Amino acid sequence: MKSLNLFPTPMRILMVYALFLTALSLIYWAGALAAEEEQEKGDLAVLKKVMPEAERFEAVDKGSLRYQVVYKGEERIGGVFYTEGKGYGGPMQVMVGIDPQGKVVEVILVSHQETLGLWTKQAD
Repeated sequence: MKSLNLFPTPMRILMVYALFLTALSLIYWAGALAAEEEQEKGDLAVLKKVMPEAERFEAVDKGSLRYQVVYKGEERIGGVFYTEGKGYGGPMQVMVGIDPQGKVVEVILVSHQETLGLWTKQAD
C-alpha cells in the first residue's frame, strides 16, 4: 500500500523550521518576562534601602527629572530621586532618599565606571 504524502519534503522542512522559530520566540519571551520581573524586584529592593519605612512607591517621570513618591499607608513620607553626575571614569548614577522636611535619608550609588577600589566600598 502506498503512503499518502500530503506535504513534499521542502514544505516539511519549512514547517519544522517555522515550529522551531515559534518555540524559540516563546522561550525568549518567557525569559524576557522573568528577567523583567527580577529587575523590578531588584529595583524595589534598592528603593526599600533608600526609604526603609516605605510601603509603596509611585513613579514620576518628567523627562530629565525622575523620582518616586514614597508612601507609608496613605501618608507621603518623602521621595527617592535619581541623579547622574560625571565621574572621572564616566557617569555615576545615584539614588537619594529625602523626607518631607528636606532631610537626606539615604544615598545609594547605583552604578559607576570608576577604577575598582576607589568606589568599591561606597558601592557596597
